[in-house]
Amino acid sequence: MPLFHIHGLVAGLLASLASGGSVVCAPGFRADDFFEWLRTFRPTWYSAVPTIHQAVLKRAREVPGLPGDHNLRFIRSCSSPLAPSVMSDLEGLFGVPVIEAYGMTEAAHQMACNPLPPRPRKPGSVGLPTGIEIAVLDGNGGAVPPGTMGEVSIRGPSVTSGYLNNPEANARAFTGGWLRTGDLGYRDADGYLFLGGRLKEMINRGGEKISPREVDDVLLSHPGIAQAAAFAVPDERLGEDIAAAVVLRPGSPADEAGIRAYATGKLAYFKVPRRIVFVEEIPKGPTGKLQRAGLAGKLGLSGGIGTREAPPTGGADDLGKGSGTAKEILGLMTKALGGAPRGLDIGFFDAGGDSIQAAAFLADVERRFGVDVPIGVFIVNATARRLAVIVEGGASSDPAILVPVKRGGRLPPFFCVHPHDGRATLYFGLAKRLEDDRPFYAFQAPSGEALRPAPGGIERMAGRYIEAMHALRPEGPYLIGGYCFGALVAFEMARKLAAEGVAVGLLALMDGYAPGFPIPASRSRARGAVFAFIDRVRRIVPLLEYLSHMPPGRKKEYMARLFKAPIGDYRSGVPTLPGRENDAAWRFDPTPYPGSAILIRPGREPWGFRREPAMGWEKFVSGGLVVETVGGYHRSLIFRPHDRALAAALDHHLRRAGPAE
Repeated sequence: MPLFHIHGLVAGLLASLASGGSVVCAPGFRADDFFEWLRTFRPTWYSAVPTIHQAVLKRAREVPGLPGDHNLRFIRSCSSPLAPSVMSDLEGLFGVPVIEAYGMTEAAHQMACNPLPPRPRKPGSVGLPTGIEIAVLDGNGGAVPPGTMGEVSIRGPSVTSGYLNNPEANARAFTGGWLRTGDLGYRDADGYLFLGGRLKEMINRGGEKISPREVDDVLLSHPGIAQAAAFAVPDERLGEDIAAAVVLRPGSPADEAGIRAYATGKLAYFKVPRRIVFVEEIPKGPTGKLQRAGLAGKLGLSGGIGTREAPPTGGADDLGKGSGTAKEILGLMTKALGGAPRGLDIGFFDAGGDSIQAAAFLADVERRFGVDVPIGVFIVNATARRLAVIVEGGASSDPAILVPVKRGGRLPPFFCVHPHDGRATLYFGLAKRLEDDRPFYAFQAPSGEALRPAPGGIERMAGRYIEAMHALRPEGPYLIGGYCFGALVAFEMARKLAAEGVAVGLLALMDGYAPGFPIPASRSRARGAVFAFIDRVRRIVPLLEYLSHMPPGRKKEYMARLFKAPIGDYRSGVPTLPGRENDAAWRFDPTPYPGSAILIRPGREPWGFRREPAMGWEKFVSGGLVVETVGGYHRSLIFRPHDRALAAALDHHLRRAGPAE
C-alpha cells in the first residue's frame, strides 16, 4: 500500500511502529515477488485492497506450490468491500483468518473491523465499530432499524470536524453532528456493519437503483472469473445501464453468454450486466483501489452499449434473419411491450419489459405455438431470435417446480406456494411490490394432474416442494407462504419441516381456509345457488385479472367448471378449498403445526358461509396465530388494489422473521 494513502500510512506503517512492531515497506505491489517477500521477511500479517488480494490469488493459481512456507497469522483487507468468495479463497490458500476493516481519511483511517478469532467474523461484513460511533441514517438524518439500508454515518474523537474553507462540503457532509460517509450500508442485530457500495457509484437503470458491489459478488462467485467490476454505461432510453469488466482465470472457457446466464440465476433480471468486457487487468487508481468512475470511457463504452446482445446459441444460425417463427414471436413481443422492441436481437427486458408483461407475453407464446417456456429459460433467452430456437425445439411442457420470480438481494428468500391453478405467474405483481432486496421464489405444479383431488395429494405436493427448496437453499430457517389453496400446502410444508427439526422462520397463510372450512350457513341448495351468484358478481374484477394469467386450455376448463357448478365452487369439488366436503377426495386431515403462523385475510367473507375470524386455522396452529385483516374480498387480495396492502403486511412480518444475510 502506498504511504501517501491513509491505509498504508496509518494502518500499515504508523500503527505497527506505535505498537512496537517492525515494518517491511515494499517498493510497490509486484505479484511475481510477493510470495518471495513472505519467505524472506517472515511477516505476521499484511494489509491490502481487494484488487491486490485478487492478484495474489491469481498468481497462486498460476504457479504450483504457492504460497509455500509462511509466517502469517492473519490477513487484513480494507479501502473497498471484499467479496466473500475472495475472503474464502484467501483463507483456503493461506490457512489464516482474513479480517476485513472499514476506514476513511476523515476518520484517521479505521472505523470498523471484524474481530480476530475466537470472536466471530462475518463474511461480507466490515465488522464492529472501533473507537467511534457508527449509525445508519435515512435521507432525513434519522436512524434506521437493524437490517435496513441507509447511509453510514460516523462521529467520535478521530473524526474530522470539517473541511477547510469549504462550507458547501460541510453542509452536505454533516447532519446533526454525524459525518455522512457517502457509503450505503446496514447493521445486523449483532451490530456488524455491512456495506452496499458508494452512493455516487450506484447505477440508476431506468429508476432501478443497483449496487455494483452486489453484481461484483455474483460475478466473482463464478468459478471461471478471477476479477470483476460492474459499472454504469450511458443509455439513451434508461439513462444508465450495466456493464462489467472481467478477468478470467487461466484456462477458463467462460464466455459472455455463459456468464450472463450464470448471473441470471443469482440476480434480478435488471441487475444482470448487458455487456461483459474481457480484460487482462482491470484499471485501478494509484492506491490500487478499483475506480468505477471513468471505466466506461477507458473500456470504449462511453457511447453506451446500444442494442448489442450476445449471439444466440443452440442452432440459431439455422434460423436466419427471416425466420417466420422469430418474426411471429417478435410481433407478440411488440404487442406485449406496446410498440417495442424493433429487432430480433433486442432483449425483452432491455426494451423496458417487466415481469407482469412477461407473464402475458409467455401466455401468448403458449397460445400460439403450444409450447410452455419456463420463466427461468425466458430470462436467459429474452430475444425473439433465441426464443424461436426454443419454440421450434419444443420447450418442456412440464416446467420447473421452483420459479425465480425475483432474484438477488441481501434478505432471506421468501418461498410461496401457487394458488389452485398451479401457476406461479399470479405472484409476479406481489413480488414486485415487496421490498427490493427480498428474493421471491414461487412453486408451481409440475403438471395439471398434480392439482386433481387425490388422497394424500397435498402431503405429496408438500414433500416435493420441500425437496426443491432444499436444493436451492440447503439450510433453514425457511420463510414459507401460500395464497388461497397454496396456504394448505405451505402449512403442510411447515408441519413436515418442524417434524424433521428444521427451523421455519415464517409461515404466512394468505387468504386461505383451513381444512374443513368455510362452513356453509345453510344446507339449502336454492340458497346456495343465490349466494354463489352474488359471490361471483362481487369477484368479477379479480376474476377477469385472474383469467388473464391463465393459459388458454386451463382457462376454458376453469370457466366450464365455474359455471357448471350449481351452488358455487365452494361445494363443487374444485380444489380451491379442499375442506370437509372434499375430504373423500383429498383426505387431508393433518395434526396441528407446533410453530406459529400469520394469517393475512380479507375483510369480507364469501356469501353464504359462517364468519370465521381466523378462517379455521386456530384449530391447526398450536404455537400462536397472528391474524391481520387488510380489506378486500375473498380471492381478491392478490389483485389490485388490495395487493399493496397485502405486500405491506407481508413485508412487515418478513422483516421481523429474519435479518439480512
